[in-house]
Amino acid sequence: MKNFTRKLIIVTSVVSVSVIAFTLSMDSEYPSLEQRSEMQSAAEQRVDLAPPNDSGVAQVDVNARPQESLIAELMGGDVLSLNALQKAFSSDDPAFAWAQVDLEELQNEMPDNLYWALAAPTDDPVVQEQRKEIKEFWEQQYGEILSNRATEVEIRAYYEHRNQVSTDYIVFATALLNRHSTDLPERDYHFQILARNVHLAQLEELPQKLQQALENRERFEQRRSEWLANKSAFESQLHAEREAALRDLGKI
Repeated sequence: MKNFTRKLIIVTSVVSVSVIAFTLSMDSEYPSLEQRSEMQSAAEQRVDLAPPNDSGVAQVDVNARPQESLIAELMGGDVLSLNALQKAFSSDDPAFAWAQVDLEELQNEMPDNLYWALAAPTDDPVVQEQRKEIKEFWEQQYGEILSNRATEVEIRAYYEHRNQVSTDYIVFATALLNRHSTDLPERDYHFQILARNVHLAQLEELPQKLQQALENRERFEQRRSEWLANKSAFESQLHAEREAALRDLGKI
């Protein structure tokens, strides 16, 4: 409801500006000091003609008038109720549509889901900085894997993290779509379906990628051991392999 509240504040601000304008207009028509003195003297002369409180004439307390009636007079009509204000904004407005989605309820049901820590919309600079640090850490770990410097434990930890991220997003997106498919804007609805399908595809690829990374590391360690055991023979073998590759390419 944050976006709707913001709109309500805007309406209230318009009313406040109208009140200020009305007040300035009243000040511009207010009598001068000399005029007020003359009016006061005239009033004192007529004071005996004023009806007593028990004369049956109704006494008006301006301060007792409801604020809504004053605003209605200034706006030239009735004040819109909360329900009427809701109807004033299009139901096609994405902000209004998302206001119908109870993300807090979903978070209470799955508080440990990584979606909240890594992907949920936020303006909190602390959370944004934490996400940046987490992203940089796992990117660094992936770089270690590609360069064959990561240990087996680090390789497994990286792909386990990728597995958890995709699994948690699928769980969140499924719950969101099951409960709020009719509330979400059409664009966001299809985006959530697409994102869930992407994570499903990534889950299917992860076992193969993990196996490939472990095999690459094993080959690298084997060749490194061969190099350490006999550097000259290993370098000669590398030279022969390079010449064979160039010959196959027709460059020799």
